[in-house]
Amino acid sequence: MMKVYALSLTLLFSILLPAHAREMVTETFRYNRLPSDEKTALANVFSLRARNQKRFDIPKQFTVPAELIFYRQQSKKFCYAIKNKNYPFSVGMIPSDLVSYYEQEAWRARQQHGEDAPALSVVLALHYTESAFNPNIKGDHGNSIGLGQLYKPTARILLKQNNELWSDYFYFDKKGNHHFRNTQKMIRFTFDFLPLVKNYAKGQKFDGVRAYNGIGEHAEHYAHKVITRSLVYERFFSKYHQYTINTQQYKVNLRNLLSNYLYHKYQVELPADQFENLFNECVDLVAAEGIFPLQKATDQHIALEKKINATNMHAHQFSVEEQKTHLLIEDGQVVFDYFRDTKLMLSVLNQQENGGYYCYDRIKGEKKIIFDVNDLEDETFYSNIIPGDFVYLPKGTMVFTPKENATVLIR
Repeated sequence: MMKVYALSLTLLFSILLPAHAREMVTETFRYNRLPSDEKTALANVFSLRARNQKRFDIPKQFTVPAELIFYRQQSKKFCYAIKNKNYPFSVGMIPSDLVSYYEQEAWRARQQHGEDAPALSVVLALHYTESAFNPNIKGDHGNSIGLGQLYKPTARILLKQNNELWSDYFYFDKKGNHHFRNTQKMIRFTFDFLPLVKNYAKGQKFDGVRAYNGIGEHAEHYAHKVITRSLVYERFFSKYHQYTINTQQYKVNLRNLLSNYLYHKYQVELPADQFENLFNECVDLVAAEGIFPLQKATDQHIALEKKINATNMHAHQFSVEEQKTHLLIEDGQVVFDYFRDTKLMLSVLNQQENGGYYCYDRIKGEKKIIFDVNDLEDETFYSNIIPGDFVYLPKGTMVFTPKENATVLIR
């Protein structure tokens, strides 16, 4: 009798995938914690992704590092994010259900718009800022939709100006609501909208992103956040693709921004040499933290280092307390909003650093402190933590950020 051997789908996919693709699957965020069925689904995603990369002949520099990808079913809306002391803002990881679309559209945009095409890092940063990679989210009381939050009045103007072009991306239904035709068209829209409407270009990244959000101080802050996030993405890309980040254009835009602000508020100009010194000091500090893989030290850098070493400087050593991470409970939120797991939340509050914070229940009119889920009598309980309180978070804790709809891992 012939023996029949049954292979698991996970093993089958690992055999069918090219060697480099198999390695990439296992390098994705929290891969070892995924159940077997989700590992199988993720392997399937990477198999399709590899075929698309080959089909569209996508260069490696337009692909996303595996360490930035996490598994997510298409029906889910959550997002993981990276946050540590080196990043001024959290940076969203890329959901597996979107990653192939981003790679395809980044390469297509480059072929269509040339070097003025929006960088993949910029579009990722913009979409995370707008929607935390939730394609179904609606903002502005339902007037803004999708990953890039297309505003309804803007959509109407675009169709009026060029219906043949923009109707391929989105449409209006009989009730007057606008919808993207599919998720890939939603991603493609941002790659084309920035250069075609907002004058985004290789030498005008900051200005293009600022124009995406309107005008005024809010738009300036928005552009700063997006561009900063894009540089953090570039840090991961540069390590993966082995290239050096070019900060030249960002420096030009930053100097213009600061000069305009100073002149508007104080009627003084920003001397070029002072800005240059300030910027170089910042880059040196950032390089010391390991954010940007800069080129080898030049004679100028070596001379600067000798000059610094020869100067009497006051040193400050961080204490352990200063390096700890704390969660600020924001206005309109309660501590329960930041944790998706009750057991984890109680474990965090039981930390010695959180002495004075606790959860409690009311049993027959008396307050009972809760230390563990086993202490719960029902699903309703309370906490003495209020907005404005700082809660200590040990490393490895995952917290949910309600306003950004993202899950942040504390490192």
